[in-house]
Amino acid sequence: VCSAVRAWTMGIVLAVVCLFGSATSRAQTGSSELTAPALLQTEQQSVLGDTLKERAPFSINGKLESSLGQGTFLRDDYERNPHFVWAVSVVPAYYPVQGVALMAYVKLLQDLTSSEVDSKRQQFLVSDTQLRARWAVPLPTPHTQLFVEGRTYLPSSRVSQFETLLVGAVARASAAHEFGPIGISLFTQFRKNFHRYRSPVLEDGGGGSIPSAFARSGGAEDIRGVSVAIAGNNVSFSTYGSASVSYSPLPGLSISLYYGLGRAWTYNRYGRDELASPNATTGRGKRDSSVGGLDVSYRLNDRLSFSTGVVTIATPKTEDNRSFRFPFYDFQSTASNLTLFYLDVTVTQLLGG
Repeated sequence: VCSAVRAWTMGIVLAVVCLFGSATSRAQTGSSELTAPALLQTEQQSVLGDTLKERAPFSINGKLESSLGQGTFLRDDYERNPHFVWAVSVVPAYYPVQGVALMAYVKLLQDLTSSEVDSKRQQFLVSDTQLRARWAVPLPTPHTQLFVEGRTYLPSSRVSQFETLLVGAVARASAAHEFGPIGISLFTQFRKNFHRYRSPVLEDGGGGSIPSAFARSGGAEDIRGVSVAIAGNNVSFSTYGSASVSYSPLPGLSISLYYGLGRAWTYNRYGRDELASPNATTGRGKRDSSVGGLDVSYRLNDRLSFSTGVVTIATPKTEDNRSFRFPFYDFQSTASNLTLFYLDVTVTQLLGG
């Protein structure tokens, strides 16, 4: 165990030396979480691969991420919106049988600038804790891989607690096929959330700790006289799908281009009343999202790997809804930091081998 701690610590020190880029976490988690940008590459190339069962029953994965938003580079002082976030995550894993991995995931992040990630300057934040179970489906073809995975999200982040998330359940599947140095990957995901309330809620923990909020006495937004439901609906369930094309010019080196689309549905809204806008609609709200990026990954050895690239996380259409965005870089609203540059360093140590 001591050797594992030393190896993990050395990886973190090395990562700090070369830290410049962008962590894929733009916020905490929340029930409307997008799939991690370089997901397909992470799934297929992760050092927590299913072949580790042949060498050790346990492993621990440490990852250091950094995120730099495009708004940092704007020349106009009034438009410039610096965005720099670093994060560290730990993933312990257990391999009970060949092809099966049981994992836990915890993550701590901090925004070093005054952007949209935190509500207080340089606040340390915890993402939702995850419990994962993954199975590598045996296939007769040697160059094809198929993974199915289930995840449980526990509301340890402040965002999920504000949304009153009780638990989130995720079902995922990914497939990849290699044509020599070229690989093609497909991914799909479905998530169902379970909340205490349909809307985010400000709760008074005593001593007037919540911000000021207006509520009608006895109104729908007045919860037990001590909590206030904030405008907007929580996400009830969501789907996501993506595709990736990769090229491996050298052993351990992979260059990938990926694009994904997601849609989330909120809980049912209340019916129309006499105060409703004539343009208002009833039913579930819908939220569309897209993820596009270029990733370059290099695995130095079984313990140490690097990943860098650029990713854009935004709505498929522009803010005026008149045209589609360029999926791999935001040219319309650069101060919003929808495009991020990132550098990640991953260290893995086998245990019990």
